[in-house]
Amino acid sequence: MFSRMVSFVDGRIYYDLLNWYKLYGLVPGFEKRVRAWEAALGLETRELDEPDSMWTRLGEVPNAARGLYGMIRNLLTLDREAAAFGRRFRKVWEHFLATDLEACEAEDLVNLYEGMVRDLLERWEVTTVNDFYAFQFYEVLGNLLEKYGLCSTGGLRNDLLCGETGMESVEPVRSLMRLAREVREGSELRGRFEAEPDDRALWKQLQSDPTLADFRFRLDRHLRFYGDRTLGELMLENASLHEEPERLVAMIRAQVQSTRSVEEMEAHERAIRKRAEARLSEGLSGKPLKGSLVRWVLKNTRTSVKYRENLRLARTRAFGMVRRLFRRLGVLLANQRMIEAPEDVFFLGVEEVIGAVRGGGLTRDLAALVRIRRAEFEGFKARELPGRIHVKGIAYARPFPPVVLEPHEGALSGIGASPGKVQGEVKVILDPATERDVAGKILVAKMTDPGWVFLMISAAGMIVERGSLLSHTAIIGRELGIPTIVGVAGVTQLLETGQRVEIDGELGTVRVLED
Repeated sequence: MFSRMVSFVDGRIYYDLLNWYKLYGLVPGFEKRVRAWEAALGLETRELDEPDSMWTRLGEVPNAARGLYGMIRNLLTLDREAAAFGRRFRKVWEHFLATDLEACEAEDLVNLYEGMVRDLLERWEVTTVNDFYAFQFYEVLGNLLEKYGLCSTGGLRNDLLCGETGMESVEPVRSLMRLAREVREGSELRGRFEAEPDDRALWKQLQSDPTLADFRFRLDRHLRFYGDRTLGELMLENASLHEEPERLVAMIRAQVQSTRSVEEMEAHERAIRKRAEARLSEGLSGKPLKGSLVRWVLKNTRTSVKYRENLRLARTRAFGMVRRLFRRLGVLLANQRMIEAPEDVFFLGVEEVIGAVRGGGLTRDLAALVRIRRAEFEGFKARELPGRIHVKGIAYARPFPPVVLEPHEGALSGIGASPGKVQGEVKVILDPATERDVAGKILVAKMTDPGWVFLMISAAGMIVERGSLLSHTAIIGRELGIPTIVGVAGVTQLLETGQRVEIDGELGTVRVLED
């Protein structure tokens, strides 16, 4: 199962769901536990086979007992394991940052990559274990709130998760907002930004002017800690802020116009959380046992969701290290005329690059492989694939069916992920690298990744085609206090830029307003 957890289809990564279901089948009480996983990933509920006979189940008791023991042990040691992984990751990350990649030979870079893979993936399972508990606790929390008559829409559950401290995934936004406030409130800095419209030229000024040393220190700190958090950050071919630091200037410019401060954002989150906790206390008044149970589940939900986001930032940084390392290998290959440009390295497989360095590859003509794949990927861009694909036999033997969007009339609906009602103008974003004007508008997208957080902070609300209540879009929407709806199928084709809509982030409804 573990060798076939994901598939690569026409330029997209898919979960190989059959093997995920088989994996969950090893968990005691699979039939009940799998629903939380399906909901967390936004999957349609799958019809399960009828349970085996009692005698068959009795034969599985030893395995079930071992599985149950493992689940309890993992829960009790989760805090310790997450902390240990954090220390291990930071050690690898700091070693990487201290390494001068330009002074490394190709073999040194390959050895560095293999060492990173060994040191990180050896304990990476904590991310999957934590996700399992995040999904389960989130589901149980919602069920308890509904069972005790405290909430029927999920709004209270989402509100209770707002304002969580220690959520590292929001720190890049807070850092950016502080940089923007420094520019907005400093006459010297503001004058520089207003006088020089070219981002690259201004970046050079900021790096060379000794009078701006303090601000430059904070810029460099942002790049060091958050330079890998960018649009499409898990696509290695996309340049990060490390390769194009002038983009940080553009991000600061966009945020300078906003009057929203970090303190106001945090106060808004705390206010939502405080109101939710007051509702919870009122609803559980005089019910100490129920109250203790709900608060224990809530505590574990908050902790596991926080770990989920923090571990995602670690993943972002891991991908960032790999990006920078292979980009340097691309420079060395291009210098030897084995590929035309350094960025062409991302059209090659890892083993093909390592094979070229160590002499274990199947061809010397890497440039020909790049040309083939570049042409294929150009075709992939123009193709819209469905959310789920059924494959039998040889997966690539036949083309996959195109997406057919059913006509829709009336109000749109999805999953309410972050509370609040707001009216505004729609801005459909299909390419976030070129379209960034979302200030005060309703951001509409097919999906988002963590790098979208710098667009999210400027939006009045968000509607996304994909995602679930524990997707990054939903979690960050709650942390930023922005009304957010996920799981609205085909919304990027059903709404147009310039339309005015009203969204309800608790009920998950979208209403088109008449002109």
